Amino acid sequence: MNTITHSSFERTDVLEEDAALRSICDGTAATPGRQFLPVLISGLIDTLHAHGAWVAEYSAEREMLCTLAFHAGGAWRDNFSYAIAGTPCEQAIRLGGPVHFAENIRGFYPGDSEFMSDAGAVSYVGAPLHDVDGATLGLLAVMDTRRMPAASRIETIFRIFAARAAAELQRLRAEAQIRQGEQRLANLINGAIDAVIELDTGLTVTAVNPAGQRILRCAASELIDRHVRQILSSDGVEKLQRFVAELGRRPVGERYASIPGGLEAIRAGGAAFAAEATLAGYEHRGGISCTLLLREIDAYRNRMITAPLFVNEPIQDAARIYTVQELQEIERNNIVRALESTGWRVSGDDGAAQLLGMNSSTLSSRIKTLGIDRREQP
Repeated sequence: MNTITHSSFERTDVLEEDAALRSICDGTAATPGRQFLPVLISGLIDTLHAHGAWVAEYSAEREMLCTLAFHAGGAWRDNFSYAIAGTPCEQAIRLGGPVHFAENIRGFYPGDSEFMSDAGAVSYVGAPLHDVDGATLGLLAVMDTRRMPAASRIETIFRIFAARAAAELQRLRAEAQIRQGEQRLANLINGAIDAVIELDTGLTVTAVNPAGQRILRCAASELIDRHVRQILSSDGVEKLQRFVAELGRRPVGERYASIPGGLEAIRAGGAAFAAEATLAGYEHRGGISCTLLLREIDAYRNRMITAPLFVNEPIQDAARIYTVQELQEIERNNIVRALESTGWRVSGDDGAAQLLGMNSSTLSSRIKTLGIDRREQP
């Protein structure tokens, strides 16, 4: 009799583990992005018949957890952050493995009233979520208003859901890092004072930064999807094509070059100007796409005279060596004159940044560093 009963329990355990796997596979297979975690939590609650469950992201620096999906008592709760100190979640984080309180959870953690006491929690299971390197990403937890005895069934099911939650948190974190990297790159390109032009394998413009639009005197909408011949002379196009082909023959990691003699570029309206040119290539759809940097030679020479790091303060003695403090004072005076001539406007077509050939955020930073204050000017 005991043997039959034991076998029945084992079959039940296996069936419930199979149900847990099916719950993850069926419920989350077509669920994208952050919608995945609520589906996962719902599946965990249904499988364990628990009162509530949540998944949270961990901040080691702040020692806090921020819930990403929290369901309890048949309703979704607003996400919130909480300190791990004095909670059963802290024990799971510190131990680096699952913890299980079968009953009397509020007796063990009487100060944890943020949601455990409010929900009338009796039992708790929690486990940290780790990335492939072992770093703690977050936590998955379940609570119930009744006793939850220790059982291999619960542990196995919980581990299945925890593994999937950890994978999802790692994916979300990787996506966030990619977005941050893309944003930093965009800020760098958009803040450049030289033209940065993206070209596809057919030398069609796919992107151009604000400086490129200003230098070429043409809006991005009028450049994108146009062939590079719209912004380069015929000789310039031919020269560029030769260098793109050369980059394609180079090994990965060496596909960049400064183009000797530069390129002749064309502004809107047909005016030509000489530009230093740098090219970087990368494989894309079976060909070489590239990033072209154009620096207007005359404007660059002017910037060497007027830019605030090498300002246009008349230097009568070419042989004299200036101290850092003297150069900063020259720079400061030059910026003040530029600001005064533009009515203290920093950005815009008629702002001091445009006059000095600088990015407006860079100029704002220099104004702050040099302690320039309009109120102190005579």
